[in-house]
Amino acid sequence: MIGTGDIDVSLGLDVGKGEHHATAVTPARKKAFDKRLPNTEPELRKLFAKPQVATG
Repeated sequence: MIGTGDIDVSLGLDVGKGEHHATAVTPARKKAFDKRLPNTEPELRKLFAKPQVATG
């Protein structure tokens, strides 16, 4: 069995033809991220290059 105690955030991705959607949830079941994502590689690269700050 794999331990999950070191996991800080779980991420779910909905990959679609027109757009994508990502949701990140903490172990306390609080949403840390819940946004639509672009569907092109250049736009995704721009997004991933920006640091994301958790709010909370």
